[in-house]
Amino acid sequence: LPEIREFERTSTTAVCGYVGPILESYLRRLEEAVSRMNLPSLHVMGSSGGVFDVEEGLRMPAMAIESGPAAGVIAAALVGRQL
Repeated sequence: LPEIREFERTSTTAVCGYVGPILESYLRRLEEAVSRMNLPSLHVMGSSGGVFDVEEGLRMPAMAIESGPAAGVIAAALVGRQL
C-alpha cells in the first residue's frame, strides 16, 4: 500500500544520493580555498533563500537545489530597495 508522502521522501532520497557526493567534493575544495585565503567561514544558500554552514548543507544536499534562483530573487529585492 502507498505511504503518505512516499513520493516526496523517495525523490528527496534520490536527489540527495545524486547531488550529495558532487556537492561534498565541490564544497570541501571551496572550503579549503576559503581557509587558505583567511576568509570568514563558508555558508551555503538554500532553495528557501536562507543560508547554512557547510556541514548542515552536506547533511541536506537537496536544500541547495534551486538556490541560484532564490539568490537572484533576494538580490533583486535588495537592488529594488536601494533604488
